[in-house]
Amino acid sequence: MPSAMKGPAGPGFRTTSARAGSLEKGLRVAGVTAAENFAVLRAPRLRGRRTGRSAMEFSLTIERLAPAGKFVRAGEVVAEFDRQYMQLRLDDYLARVEQEGRDVSRLKANLAVRRAAHTQLVIRARGEMEKAELDLKKIPILSDNEAERYRLNYGEAVENYKEVRSRTPFVEVSEGAAVRRAELNYKEAELELARAQRHVDQLVARAPIDGMVVMLTLRRSGERAQIREGDQIGSGQPYMHIVDVREMVINADVNQVDAQHVKLGMEASVRFDAYPDLELPARVIAVGAFANQTGWRGSYVRNVPIRLKLERTDPRVIPDLSVSADLVLQKAEDAIIVPREAVFGDGDEQYAMVREGPGSWQKRPLEIVLENNVEVAVASGVQAGDVLAAEWPGENPEVLTN
Repeated sequence: MPSAMKGPAGPGFRTTSARAGSLEKGLRVAGVTAAENFAVLRAPRLRGRRTGRSAMEFSLTIERLAPAGKFVRAGEVVAEFDRQYMQLRLDDYLARVEQEGRDVSRLKANLAVRRAAHTQLVIRARGEMEKAELDLKKIPILSDNEAERYRLNYGEAVENYKEVRSRTPFVEVSEGAAVRRAELNYKEAELELARAQRHVDQLVARAPIDGMVVMLTLRRSGERAQIREGDQIGSGQPYMHIVDVREMVINADVNQVDAQHVKLGMEASVRFDAYPDLELPARVIAVGAFANQTGWRGSYVRNVPIRLKLERTDPRVIPDLSVSADLVLQKAEDAIIVPREAVFGDGDEQYAMVREGPGSWQKRPLEIVLENNVEVAVASGVQAGDVLAAEWPGENPEVLTN
């Protein structure tokens, strides 16, 4: 049964009161802002056969850049690289394609001439062989010496014909190889020409999506500095992000002990270090499957990455701002809220001291449904407006049973 007690409550004795409302149990995490949708612009990867014209043939020097922070539309030019050397390379291969094309035509004509000449040679050798064969019919009326000479002429004509005919495949192979080699050179020149044309086009970069320009950094004079016009960067090196600031996320980490309480869809309130007056609602959209070690802390300390999406944005919110997010782990609606300092007892029995009158306090057991670091929500025991002791009412209180 509830009990009452009397005890001193001198000057400075602290009291508090119960209220009706909602209570949230939260978890605070730190993170940084990022764009959910963004595009990474990289320097074009320039490849191809070196022509020896210049060591700067494949250099990438930035001639023009869109200013950082500018909002650009998809298709708008945001960067241009020096195209002088690549344009010269394009001109070289344009001339080479024309020259290689002429070489192929010349070699094909030479092959036709060589083939025709060899065909005539074969015809002539066969004619001489046939003539020598006819001369053999004169042997019966010739002397032995003349007959032997005709036989020798015929044998020589036959061997000559065979030898000429045997060279036919080699003529085809020799001239065909020359033509094939020229055709390959022509094809290579065509490929290099097309590649050079692509490179010339790639040296003008356009925004793939609508968004804000965020410039990356490089090391200049021993320090990290923002990329600017006149810088020379490497092939394939990222130099700019185009970020869609209309949809922003928070990348944060939560201790592995607390990660079990974080669920998809949880609500959160996000505050920005750069703008103390700005608070935006967010919701958990991703929880990492594995824990990561961060920083220089001991290897036994692990954090789990999580991602929150801002449900409302602000023009001041840009990528890489440091933030804190308060996750709502649990929430009690329409409950009686009691400050923790007014809760006495231990886990087995917790109660509050409710003032009944001047110097009179009643001990009431509490049915706690939710608690956080500063308040508890109760289902029974006190009512909204009850005055509660924020410290023990007396050194040696006299407990009176009703």
